[in-house]
Parts: sequence; structure tokens; C-alpha cells
Amino acid sequence: MTEDYCRQLVAESRIITDSGKPQWIERSRQNHYLDCEAMAAAAGFMLNVHHIRATRRRIKDEDAAPTGAVVPETPAAAVIAKQPRFERFAKMAARLNGND
Repeated sequence: MTEDYCRQLVAESRIITDSGKPQWIERSRQNHYLDCEAMAAAAGFMLNVHHIRATRRRIKDEDAAPTGAVVPETPAAAVIAKQPRFERFAKMAARLNGND
């Protein structure tokens, strides 16, 4: 991370006033990265990405760590790896929409 990125992330702060209402204090006008991070988080929340289950995959020998560590492959990951990308995303979207 660069210093500019970090400064833009802390460009605004939220405080609670004496009346109990939240108020945003602008510390710098350069807050573009903060806006991008907030919008990306909002988009992810709208798409329910926090409900997507993680899958493990086998690390290929050329991608493996120098120690040669291999992530154990689960049966679901083996099936997912053999499906074309479009089908994987279509099935994931159907599952997220409750159409399984």
C-alpha cells in the first residue's frame, strides 16, 4: 500500500455529536480510494458474496509453494474444476437465488 492510498482511506471520520447523531468529518478532499472501497463493499453485500462457500482446489506442482505443500482436494472442488466456467457461475447464481 502506498502512503497516498492510506491517506485517502482515512480522509473522513465519523463521530457521534452531543445530541447522539452521527456526523462525518472531512479531513481531506482526496478520498477517492475510500469511496471505491465503500462502493466495492456495498456491491459485494448486495450480491450476497458473504454467503458464497469457499472451495479448496489442488495446487499444481508449478504453482506450489517451495515446500511442495498441497491443499487437499474436496469432492465438490473436483466436480467444480471439470465444469466450464459459464456452468459454474450459472449454478452458483441459481443457488444464491434459491433456485437449486
